[in-house]
Order: sequence, then C-alpha cells, then structure tokens
Amino acid sequence: MLVLRYVRPWGLDAVDAALDGGRIVVMGRGLPRGAEEIDGRGDLLLPGLHDHHLHILATAARRRSVSLAGLVSEADVRAALRAAPGETLRAVDYDERAAGLPDAALLDRWEPVRPLRLADRTGALWVLNSAALALLGDQPLPPGAERDAQGRVTGRFWREDAWLRAALPSAPPDLAALGAELAALGLTALTDATAHNGPAEAVLLAGRLPQRLILMGTEALEEGPGYTRGPLKLLIDERDPPTPEALAARIGAARAQARAVAAHCGTEGELALFLAALDLAGGA
Repeated sequence: MLVLRYVRPWGLDAVDAALDGGRIVVMGRGLPRGAEEIDGRGDLLLPGLHDHHLHILATAARRRSVSLAGLVSEADVRAALRAAPGETLRAVDYDERAAGLPDAALLDRWEPVRPLRLADRTGALWVLNSAALALLGDQPLPPGAERDAQGRVTGRFWREDAWLRAALPSAPPDLAALGAELAALGLTALTDATAHNGPAEAVLLAGRLPQRLILMGTEALEEGPGYTRGPLKLLIDERDPPTPEALAARIGAARAQARAVAAHCGTEGELALFLAALDLAGGA
C-alpha cells in the first residue's frame, strides 16, 4: 500500500490518498501508515498525463546529441561542434539562418575529421560530412539522398531517418532513463507518432518504458504485447508528393485494419492533397 500524504485533489482541501495496485482505494485525513509513503507537501494530485505526439527514439537520441537550437551564426555552430566530445558527432536543431542550407562541403569546414551527422530543425533533412559519408561504404543510397547536377552526392538526405539509422548504427538509446524523466513530469502514457514505425520499431519500444504506449506507424505495424496499435501515419512531403489515389488506397488499408488515420501536413499543399485523398476514400 502506497500512501500519499497531504495532497490536494483538484478543487479540494489537502488529504491523504492510499493506493493499491496503481489505483486510489481510499482518501481522507490521518490514514494508517502504508508500506511506502510520499509527502505531497500540499501539491496537486492529478491523473497521469498522456503525451499524444512524441517521437520516442528520436527524443532519446537527442539526449546524446549536440543541440544547435538558437544558434544563428556560423561561428557559434562551428564552436558548438568543435567543443562537443566523442569520436562521432550527432547534431540536431540546426537553424538555416546560421549559414543557409548545409551540405557535406560546409560540414567539412566545421568538422573535417570526426564523422558528423546533422539534422535541421524541421527534422526532414539530415546532412553528413565527408567522414560520415565514407562510413556508408559502397552500399546503394536511398531515394532521399540528394545529388547535384553532375550526379555527385551532396551529403543531404531528405526523409531518410530509418535508412540512416540502419546504415550508421549506434548503441541503442537509453529508453529507461527517458522513461524515468517523463514519469517525473507526470507522464504515464505516450503516443509515438513516428510515420515509419513497423515491426522493428515495435521491438525496440515495447516494454522499454514504464508508460503505457500507443504506436502510430505503417500498415506493417501489427498488434503486439507491450503497446496498443494506433493510427496509420501518413507522412506527406511536398517535395515528393504521392498521388491522391495512392493516399486514398492507404486510407482504405487503414480502415481495413480498423485503424484511424493521422496525416502529417506541414504546408497548405500537403493539407490539400490529404483532403483530396479523403474525398476519394469516401470522406472522413
């Protein structure tokens, strides 16, 4: 039995609350001692919170990345990268106001020796310097690998998170530490809204955090232990848009699986495409 001492339910005076099996079984003043007790110090007693849009693996990886958030000069970006420890570097939240749209040549000036993988603040673009590109070897590059007019790789990879994660493997992120941090914020349930979630991501995530877990993802994501299957996630990219018919077919596939659909629409064009696909699929 866990007893929370001196906590305030919303709109009420402070009381003690006894919990058994994760549920409140009795509330009142001066409850008997429990096997474990926590002094609430008069703080609010609230239901657990649910974060309905999180990217768990990316959030965990961000904890061991160089944050470039708020750096809007090239000198500041270069200084942050040079000061970062480690044999390889992973940087996030790059702001194009610092030095425009980066490529491998620009990253080589900032970090010429250590492999560097940098994400812009939209999350759509990853850029690799020459040392990181060399780690890819001779394997065929994915469709999102940008090439210049002469066919040379620029170092930019658009919407290729899953491919890069497989091509440049690293130690699994510490999900237990992330789960503890989120629990300390009052989060008892999470929805991972990553579009490419499938069987491999389910294996990485299921049962690794203390929170109840809902996974959005692809058609390949099946029901499984340790999570609830959530909506089919449509990631619509204006740079390489699908046809309305292709989107409508995916919406139909979601309905065949008794799933809702969630669409990432970051521009008016992407939203218009999704609405057209909904019409083709019979409406919302």
